[in-house]
Amino acid sequence: MKYAIADHIRKIAEKEPPNIELWCNDTENSLAKLLSYIMYVGNIGHSFDIVVDPDNKEYKMSFGWDGDGADGVRNIKIDGKKVGFKDFFEKDKDKSEKFLTVFKKKSR
Repeated sequence: MKYAIADHIRKIAEKEPPNIELWCNDTENSLAKLLSYIMYVGNIGHSFDIVVDPDNKEYKMSFGWDGDGADGVRNIKIDGKKVGFKDFFEKDKDKSEKFLTVFKKKSR
């Protein structure tokens, strides 16, 4: 069993993931914050749903993120500079600490 898991992980690592390029106006970094948050939470092995417009039946849509499986974000760049969770949430220490505390309790 141990070898089957290691072999599976090696096969996943050998595949080059698709490179998604996105050009947009994001004046308040809302999309960048969302993507960095997905990267932070998902890359530590947490699976979750991403729900768009939850209060509107006509436009509500849910997307599954398999953080403890195949999904992951390798990096995020804005104008060629790598960014991540700390670039957007480190400034708000209370929010990031509260999130980490809540997440640690839920993942037990």
